Amino acid sequence: MSLMLIVQARQDIFMLTRPKIYNLRIVPPEPVYTDVTDFKKVFIEHYGKQPLSASKPHITLAVFQMLPYCQDTLVKTFDSLSEVPEFRLEVKSFGVFDGSAKVLLLKIPMSETMGQLHMQIRILWERDLHRKKNTLIVPSIPHMTISKVKDAAILYKALERFQNTPYYASFLVDHLVLTARPPSKTWDWSHKISLKSE
Repeated sequence: MSLMLIVQARQDIFMLTRPKIYNLRIVPPEPVYTDVTDFKKVFIEHYGKQPLSASKPHITLAVFQMLPYCQDTLVKTFDSLSEVPEFRLEVKSFGVFDGSAKVLLLKIPMSETMGQLHMQIRILWERDLHRKKNTLIVPSIPHMTISKVKDAAILYKALERFQNTPYYASFLVDHLVLTARPPSKTWDWSHKISLKSE
């Protein structure tokens, strides 16, 4: 066995034994996707590039860590969400999180369907994947991030600017996306989960 193959094999083993960060998300369809991308560009033009200002538009349903060799099991487990019927979501104006995480965002009103989806994700996590409840992060306030900021003054200037542009949209959620990345890297894997059409 050549030295190159040995080095590659060691790298492969190392990658399989380091947890990846997974994100189960809703990706909005057009034209909402482009609208949110444009809002992010406007933010960058006025306030500079900030954390998450260049991220792709999405609504996070769950975040967790898992070893990559479990990925096939994850896919099989979360594919059971394909029994969830398609549903509509609304995007209603701009808002902020102003605690330790300062975030400019688009508000997504919590609906009964979103609440049920969160519950199903938690059940799959504990019952089917046999994971502890506290190792799954399910955001309690649905939203789409425009950008994180470090300075509260910038956060409120940005909110004032964006609130001058009222925004409302409604779209059909017909699939979910499971994505993964190594820590401190970009998303390098994704899997689409189609929802049940009515």
